[in-house]
Parts: sequence; structure tokens; C-alpha cells
Amino acid sequence: MKTTSTNLLRLRLAGSAAAVAAALVSGALAAPAPAAPPATGTALAVERFAGEFLPWEPESRVTAKADPKSDIRGFKAYAIERKGKYDKLDAKQDMFVSADEKWIFTGTVIKNSQSQNVTATIKSDADVTGIGDYFSKMFGAHAHAFLEPAADKAGVKAVRIEIDTGYFSQPLHYYVEPDGSVFLMGSLWKLGESVPDQRKVIIDLSESPSYGADNPKITVVEYADMECPFCKRRGEQMDKLMDKYGAKLGIRRYYKFYPLWVTHHWSTKAASAAACLQKLSSDLVFKFKQICYDNQETLTLERLDQQVFDFIDSAGIPRKDFLSCYLQDASFAAIRRDMNEGGYLGVNSTPTYYLNGTEIYWLPDDVMEEYLKSGAATKKK
Repeated sequence: MKTTSTNLLRLRLAGSAAAVAAALVSGALAAPAPAAPPATGTALAVERFAGEFLPWEPESRVTAKADPKSDIRGFKAYAIERKGKYDKLDAKQDMFVSADEKWIFTGTVIKNSQSQNVTATIKSDADVTGIGDYFSKMFGAHAHAFLEPAADKAGVKAVRIEIDTGYFSQPLHYYVEPDGSVFLMGSLWKLGESVPDQRKVIIDLSESPSYGADNPKITVVEYADMECPFCKRRGEQMDKLMDKYGAKLGIRRYYKFYPLWVTHHWSTKAASAAACLQKLSSDLVFKFKQICYDNQETLTLERLDQQVFDFIDSAGIPRKDFLSCYLQDASFAAIRRDMNEGGYLGVNSTPTYYLNGTEIYWLPDDVMEEYLKSGAATKKK
């Protein structure tokens, strides 16, 4: 993605028609420009990685070229460009390969704008307080940053940010250069391993609401927010695709709680209620989610509570039992788990879908059904 520059405070980082006509007059058309040579070596490995990492595109064409001017300490930059059938899925971004060529970084590189003579080696949590300040301003909520030495890799230091949502703390996991020169806001992946397989390791399906095939050939994992209008639109389309293809293709659909709490004020309470319902049955979660979607335009923070109680009363769930979970740590732990998982994956908008570890960026209306019909989900790599 793009490289930006900011002061992280105490971070201590710091062929036109005319041309054709002219050629005809001269007696011959010029030879076409030679095609770019195919990528080799590390660039080829980066192309393969990017092809799997970027959202699925039916006619994807990916190129990766070394971009020395964007190199950072310990990493070589590669400019990625992807073209295909859908303009909406075209992509241009930089990815960064570690010096040992084992790791690749995807995300945003933020260079410290302070001169290097005022930066210092990152040794303790005190040296990354500026990162917490940066996220406090970004989210409009209190945030703390902590070093996580056990997660250090690729020559950079791991940083965990905890943001106070008002209900629980949302974790984010990023990296910083040891000399404080660069903040890496994104994820590190193994360059030589399958991206879908790496995602499958991160995604925990053991406790998430789900329905569909008992022994699925395709798993649909949906990170969504019940207050999000686009989640409603795509979620209801997914309902229809499950009816159409679920049994035929052997699909199981999993729902992940990902409330965008900064702007969606009742989304966290809805997720809490759904997390409590999941302790009873997944069927209750999907029914409750649909009621939220049906009433999305009129629900408020206060009205959400009444909808929750009306739902559990109609389902015969004792209020006392439900209240021991609703808006309590037990339900918040489930939401935090899903958001932590999504953070590692790089989820930054809803809905986000992964099918067998491949991301489907559902901007083009037909891309999800096109993927299911293509057979790509079950093709052996």
C-alpha cells in the first residue's frame, strides 16, 4: 500500500490514429513494443504471493517489480499491479520482502518524520507511547501500545495496541523498526507458503455461529457488523446463494462478530446479544441477525435493548440467564476474539469474506457467485 510520513510523537521512530497514419505513409507500421520479460527469482515469488493475497479476480494479471526508492531498513520494496475483469478490483500497492526473503509485509509503511538523530533504539513500552497516541487520535478513544517480544520476526519488533471501545479493548498487532525509523501498520506473512493456508491457520471456526454442510468442501467466513447497511445487502445476497449452491457445492457459512464501534453505536450491543445466543444455538444467531437487518434503519442504542428482550422472550430464554452474559465479559471475549483474528488477517471494512482462505472483495455484484461457479474454491493448487 502507500507509504506515508508522519511524526509519531514519542515513538522515537521517526497508439494514436495520427501515428498509424504516419506509419502507413512511410510504408510500414512500427513493430509493437516487446512484452516485458517474465518475472524471475524473488519478483516471481512476490507475484505468486500477491496473486493469492489480493481478493480473487476471475481474470487476474499480477506483476511485481523491484521498487528500490521505496526500500526500508531490512526490506526490499516491490511495486504490485493487478489488472483483470473488474476495474473495481484493480490494485496498485507496495509489498516489502525481508532481507532473508522469508517474510513479506502487506500494509502501510509510516516513516518517522523526526530526524534520525532524535530517534533511539526501541527497548521498552515507554519507547512506543507515541504509537498509542497515534491510535488514540485515529479512533477518538484511549489507546495503549505494548511491545510483544515473543512475536518479533523479520528483524522488526512486534507491537500490540489496545483500544478502549467503551465495552472492551480491541487489540491490533503491528510492527516497528528497532531503530524507531518506521512503523509497519499491517501484517507479516511467509513468502514461500500458500496464503489461503496461512489464513486458515489464523481463522478459528470452532466457536463461531454457522450452518450448512456437515463436511464442507467450501467454508464461507463472513466478518460483519449488524448495523452496517452493506453487510445487510451482501448478507441477504449470501442467504440466497446458500439456498442456491449450499447443498450442491457443500458449503458451510460461518459468521464472525466485527462491530465497527467508532461509527456504528449499537453494533457492539447487537454482537454481544448474538454471542450470548450462540451459547444456545447458531440458528438463534442468524434469526436475530436478520431481525437487526430488518429493523436496521430505525434501531437506536436504546431500541436495541428492547429488540433483544423481545427476541429472547419469544424464544423462551429466561432473562436472568441471558443477562448473566449480555454486555458481560463472556460475550465481549467472543467479540474480541473475532476482532483480534480479523486484525491479523487485515480486515479493515465490513463485510469481509474468505472462502477456503481466499478473500472475496464483494464490490462487483456478481463476483461471489462467479467464484462459486468457477470451481476455484476446490481446485488443488
